[in-house]
Amino acid sequence: MRIDALPYMLGLANGSNKSFDLTFKIDSKAVFTETWALDWQHAELKAPSGSQLANQLQHAEKLTVTTEGIVGRNSSVGYVYDVRGFDQLNATLCM
Repeated sequence: MRIDALPYMLGLANGSNKSFDLTFKIDSKAVFTETWALDWQHAELKAPSGSQLANQLQHAEKLTVTTEGIVGRNSSVGYVYDVRGFDQLNATLCM
């Protein structure tokens, strides 16, 4: 699974990080954090082996992903996704 990298992750201000800790909040489920690797060439974050995200998205409606902002600024940044229909799409891809 992959997520587009935020623009600041690709800039020099991020301290040349090769990975980012992402915190996932899915509906009213328990919040969890995973470390995702940054793929500079494709400007994407890649899920680690054994990521919980796909399983946690089952029957979900809203996914909020946050990460620390620019190093030293204490400002969380992130994404909010409407994930309704993920189950149907995932079932089709896994056939």
